[in-house]
Order: sequence, then C-alpha cells, then structure tokens
Amino acid sequence: MGYQWSGSINYNWTNFLAAFHKKFANPSLILNADTKLDNLKQTGSAHYYLTAFIELVSHLDMTEETKISCFMKGLKSTVKNHLVNIINQPKTLKEWEPLIISIDTNLHQHEVEHYLENGGKKRKDTNSMDTFPSSTFIPSYSA
Repeated sequence: MGYQWSGSINYNWTNFLAAFHKKFANPSLILNADTKLDNLKQTGSAHYYLTAFIELVSHLDMTEETKISCFMKGLKSTVKNHLVNIINQPKTLKEWEPLIISIDTNLHQHEVEHYLENGGKKRKDTNSMDTFPSSTFIPSYSA
C-alpha cells in the first residue's frame, strides 16, 4: 500500500538530486542568489558577511577567483584598506577567511578602545563605516 518504485535499479544519488531539484527547486533561485550577491555589503562583522556570502555563492557556479573578487567588493572600505599591503595573497576564499576576520576583529577592537578612551563618544571619522550596534559587547575594565 505504500510507494512503489517504478524507476531503474541503477538510479543513483546524483540522478535523484537532479530529479528532485527539477521537480521542487525554486526556478529563480540562481537569479535571486545572483541579485542578492550583487547587493551584498558588509554592514556588520566580517564573519556575518562571510556567512551570508557563502550561502548565496552555494547556489552559483563561480570560479574561485570570481568568488574572491565578489567577496572583496562587498567588504567595508576600512577592511579593504588593510588588505592592499598583503604581499603573499591567499589563492582561495577559504584561505582569505581567517585573515579578513582577524583584520575586521582588530579594527573593531580598536574602535571599541577608542570609544572607551573618549568617554563613550564615537569617533567622527567620515571614512569609517564602523558603528556600534546595540548588540555590541563593550567589556568593563575594572582593576
């Protein structure tokens, strides 16, 4: 009384996935992912930007060089400025990840320290896109 298999015994996982996607996948998924990727910009941490970027790229067929180029395009200018002096540049996005996250974290920490040193006043740097969202943890330094 259940489902009866009517296909070939040689039906493999790849064929199953292709048939499944053909039947159930969003036909505009690639177009939507491409459009969202074009508009994706780092507005918070590099980690969150990277996560959103990887999710979108997973739906697209891109070379590693294109992934890196698109990823760099959306980074905050403050992060990009610190990447120009890197001599031995990584060749894959996976290799770029820890470097970019480290730079972004260091820049954010510098902003937090500046914020604390100035009695809670944000820097009036028009080139900086860094802000302190309400979820930012500012540690208390008690001796």
